[in-house]
Amino acid sequence: MEANAKTIQSNVTQSKGIKSLVVGENIDATRDCCGGFVDIGKLIEANDTLLVVHFNGHNSKAGATRLQLKAEQKFKNVTASMKVMDDGVILSLNFEYTVEKLIFQLEEGL
Repeated sequence: MEANAKTIQSNVTQSKGIKSLVVGENIDATRDCCGGFVDIGKLIEANDTLLVVHFNGHNSKAGATRLQLKAEQKFKNVTASMKVMDDGVILSLNFEYTVEKLIFQLEEGL
């Protein structure tokens, strides 16, 4: 295990052969779990709540509006802004929590 700021050994637990990692603070570490590696603090930042999506084409505003409504219906405290450009629309969705952004990205294939 490699850790830059702190060792996270005490935060790793194993239950029925499944390793879980609990990170209570922003730690920059690499951890092997289930044969894969995750760079904690590099891939997912604790305050990474802003999702910016670019839409191009003649239906770009309708697509952006549809995505905005989905986010607002699923998460009550998401805020959105839309910037209309000559070649499309830029939709910015700011979620209350990073996990909300991640769930929305996975569900929408973003």
